[in-house]
Amino acid sequence: MKFLKPSEYQSQTSEIFISLKKKVHSFLPLARVEHIGSSAIEGMVSKGDLDIFLGVDKEAHTSTLEIIKSFGFEIKQGTLRTDELCMLISASYPIEVAIQVVANGSVFENFLIFRDLLQSDVVLKNEYNQLKESSAGLTEDDYRLKKSAFIENILKVRSVNGKKESHIILRQLTLADKNKFLEANDDPSWMKEGFIFAHYWESIANQDFEKFVKLSPDFAKGLHIPPEHVPCTILAAFNEDGDLVGRTSIRHELNTHLLNIGGHVGYAVVPKHRRKGYATGILKESLNYIRKHFPQIKKVLVTCDASNIGSKKTIEANRGVLENSITYEGKEKLRYWIYLSS
Repeated sequence: MKFLKPSEYQSQTSEIFISLKKKVHSFLPLARVEHIGSSAIEGMVSKGDLDIFLGVDKEAHTSTLEIIKSFGFEIKQGTLRTDELCMLISASYPIEVAIQVVANGSVFENFLIFRDLLQSDVVLKNEYNQLKESSAGLTEDDYRLKKSAFIENILKVRSVNGKKESHIILRQLTLADKNKFLEANDDPSWMKEGFIFAHYWESIANQDFEKFVKLSPDFAKGLHIPPEHVPCTILAAFNEDGDLVGRTSIRHELNTHLLNIGGHVGYAVVPKHRRKGYATGILKESLNYIRKHFPQIKKVLVTCDASNIGSKKTIEANRGVLENSITYEGKEKLRYWIYLSS
């Protein structure tokens, strides 16, 4: 079995992924199309193939398979197939291309969790590279077994300082998330705290969930929002069990207000899910999102109230460096910068 260096294959897999993503979205505009597998991770050796995650609502899973088949793909025999997962492959490209059609919120979101773990952990990435390089003489089946054992081990509960590490998936809401979103958004604690869980939910979407799901991607383009606001990517945060545990708002730039007290990232944890480590995970994945989608941002501003000990610990756990504190509306605000590395 031959493995390729990143310089030998990643530009090609990236081009094919971008092309297929556009094609899928022309038929399935609300689908989640994400690059997964080794070719999605900078610096990984690989067989040179391309793996794509295609997330759709469970009710649309079967019809989605028919659409992907119309692209020249066929279901790969001998692989796990359920009403929440199906793998399709195509021989129409110069490399092997596989699409994993996954039901949103299912256990098969693990494809994304594993990718994100590798992207954020240099040690794990090196270990995975070593596994591949040491498997050059194995058969395809033996390599698959060896790789599967590694992935399963990584996805088990890992401990950091004796505490459970909470793995977080950030993604756009889908129509299937309605009940989870409404339960989280309607928590009475938000009103008591004077906090808005879902930006633009009332002011722009008029508390219409379908409208909110449809318009949210536009907020990242600066559409529909007030002129004094900046483009902002709003993502829901889910844990490994598919629970909606929080959200993040990633501002693409800073205006004067955000430079003083708002920062690049505003995150929140649903009250019933607090004190479980999710805040740290949400901020961590928000930083990974910025690294991937906004490489021009080299340092990220995150702020919190000086009295909010939990937020201070969350920011500092993500290597926040305190620059100063300012007083705003009678409250002391702490301003941290997090310097991003590739």
